[in-house]
Amino acid sequence: GLLYPIAHAEIDYLEAIEVGDLVTISLSHAVGGSSITFEAVGRRDGVEVFEAEVVVVFVDDSDGRSVPVPDAVRTRLDERMA
Repeated sequence: GLLYPIAHAEIDYLEAIEVGDLVTISLSHAVGGSSITFEAVGRRDGVEVFEAEVVVVFVDDSDGRSVPVPDAVRTRLDERMA
């Protein structure tokens, strides 16, 4: 089977966010050979309040080695994030 651990995660807070603030989040992705990088940008009233990045790597659970991102995952991401 496949595992997909988070290999990297970071977030930069650019402005304070308070309870009740309406924050719009834009999400994008880039598919590599064996990983997917997700980027998110949060905006309040059009002003960026945070930027985040998460990298997920696909790993074979039998030997712990990275494997190519499955075609079905690539297709599903393209459909859902178009």
